[in-house]
Amino acid sequence: MIISNLFLWRAYKSLIRLSAITAFVTLALSACGGHHHHNNNHDPEPQPDPEPEVNRVVQISQLAADGNAAQLNTLGCYDQKADKNKCSIVMYQVIAGVYENGGDGAGWGYGWGPSHYLGTIGGVTKALDYIKDLGANALWMGPIFYTEPYDLHPYGIDQKTRASGYYPSTHIKIDEKIGTDESFRDFITAAHDRGMQVILDGIFGHAQDGFVQPEQIAAQLPELTSKNYGPDGSVGVWADHNMFFDWGQENAENLVLTENYFKELAAYMITEYHIDGWRYDQAYQVPPASWGHIQESINQAAAQMNVSGYTVGELMDGSGNMIKRWGFEGGMDSAFNFPVRYAFTKVIASDEDKKGERKDPAELRGLPATEIETYGFATMASSAVAGKMYNSFLENHDLVRLGDLIQYAGYVPDGENDTVLANEEYRKRQKLSYMFLTQMSGPISIMYNQEIGDQVPYFTIEKDNCGTADYFFCNDHVSRTDAVSSEEALSEDQKELRDYMKELLRIRSEHQALWYGSRFHLFSDKETYIDLKINSESKDIVVFIMNTGRTNAEISITADVIQQLCNNTGALCTDEIQLENLLDPEDRPVVSEETVITVDGLSGKLYQVIL
Repeated sequence: MIISNLFLWRAYKSLIRLSAITAFVTLALSACGGHHHHNNNHDPEPQPDPEPEVNRVVQISQLAADGNAAQLNTLGCYDQKADKNKCSIVMYQVIAGVYENGGDGAGWGYGWGPSHYLGTIGGVTKALDYIKDLGANALWMGPIFYTEPYDLHPYGIDQKTRASGYYPSTHIKIDEKIGTDESFRDFITAAHDRGMQVILDGIFGHAQDGFVQPEQIAAQLPELTSKNYGPDGSVGVWADHNMFFDWGQENAENLVLTENYFKELAAYMITEYHIDGWRYDQAYQVPPASWGHIQESINQAAAQMNVSGYTVGELMDGSGNMIKRWGFEGGMDSAFNFPVRYAFTKVIASDEDKKGERKDPAELRGLPATEIETYGFATMASSAVAGKMYNSFLENHDLVRLGDLIQYAGYVPDGENDTVLANEEYRKRQKLSYMFLTQMSGPISIMYNQEIGDQVPYFTIEKDNCGTADYFFCNDHVSRTDAVSSEEALSEDQKELRDYMKELLRIRSEHQALWYGSRFHLFSDKETYIDLKINSESKDIVVFIMNTGRTNAEISITADVIQQLCNNTGALCTDEIQLENLLDPEDRPVVSEETVITVDGLSGKLYQVIL
């Protein structure tokens, strides 16, 4: 192999100019059965494919024309210019109430979702060694501020919503049900002692009617209104419910007052409590320009305290328009990657059953792997603003867990945890999701228990198992299960999944191409997906191959493809390329005249290009 000193730069520039794809794909055995089965009663009965008799052969004769690369690689972390302390974040989401009781509060005892809700901040502190050992280096702490009893929420969900913390009565004061000021400070110290950042959940758009001024904040308390900014920027009215901070939607003169309050609050929690950053709930409720002004205040406080000041916005937007307008142009560091999340889950599992419509699972699942590129990454590229980051994730507290989506798709029967986890296909789909997530450039987020393939028993059959018969709220909260705090609590199948994610996170930390690399799409078809990740500084190159089908794939790379790589990169090779499987060092194919790489069904490979 002959490698030019300018290889990586040439690879970066030239792969953008690759010619159009004309991949010849021969399917020796195409997937059949379950993917398009129509079930008249709309229950997700599994429709397993027959056991494959022969492998699926995928012959790649030309590389893909990657029309997204040029714009996509201007995003922070993909551009290899953004703050590495932010790009390398592996953020583990925790909710105090779902952990064990740490003795610093009584717990709520109720809440949305199936959890016991007896946990406290002290219980999360006890779990930090488990979380750190997994490979997380940051914690997203759910709402912790005090909430008064109330019955004015427009949905009438009262006490459960109070327990969620998402409609607080004040800021800074810790809710006595889940902890104390001392236990919160102890939690932050313990996290920092383990090298983990603390990202606090910030609700800057709405509150409980009758919000109380925190005595620690000098800025005047914002006024509350019944008018609310919607996701499209319009103003709606929730009659008789003054629970939205007035960011100018009621009185334009209140904008500066409200902005000054939250600038001070955001900085105060950094300088006084030493948190590292903020996660913004329903970020569209705050004008985009105001996010930029708040970020300036955060940056000043972060510089003073020598912390990252990382910010990420929740903008549940599949189009990328809200993400670009509020998140990126607005001034925050990053926004959650809903477009890729939506695309990937519909390929490997299914979409959510929106508002309990009980759609046929065939309508929500089985999209080709090309969807990840043509919708997911294409949306990232079209919404890109130079230097801004996407925080990639697959699960959070507002969405159905991947495990339940796998079952809703009918790929695996619903049931108790032990039964579901014993299903090999279930574990394969979970593992493939872990690999996909951990190879995404930029910060990533993992919801608690995601690493053990958590699911809600019988959720797809009996939706009231999540605490309500209302399908919409069930989908919105069902993922809030009881959290695991130690390895001793895990079954063997759970340990297998956790160890797999742990190994992938170790590999991610050691290969900058994965979290701080430019990304080029090489090939995709119905069940095959291949990307190239490049980090020019470390000269790290990783090829990511994913087989989303049940059938094993024999991927045949012809001499013409090798020559395209050589020609377009300037000096990739003369006659061969050496690869090494990062999960199996004995798997070291040499790509030469024509090479066949076998990828088992529902699995992936991470190959490092050996220079």
